[in-house]
Amino acid sequence: MSQLQGNFDDFGMDTITLAGPLAAKLRAIREAGFSQVMLSARDLVGHERGWRAAVDEVKASALRVTGFQVLRDIEGLSGHLHDYKVDIAKHMLEM
Repeated sequence: MSQLQGNFDDFGMDTITLAGPLAAKLRAIREAGFSQVMLSARDLVGHERGWRAAVDEVKASALRVTGFQVLRDIEGLSGHLHDYKVDIAKHMLEM
């Protein structure tokens, strides 16, 4: 088992693959032996106490953040839809 655990230290899991609140997802990822996490924006902006509280939970989890889910469906947009997606991207960078 220790050899397997050593391999898990080099891998992470994406929160979008799990159901439930962020705290439960982070706990499940940690308990499974992973040391890294890829965050979904939905987990942060949908947090019941706001995205800053979600960030605090991630920091407290001791999991290393390897990335943030990409902003989808922005290519080819124009006008107000493009402006809307750019606004979302700016908020994602703030998070």
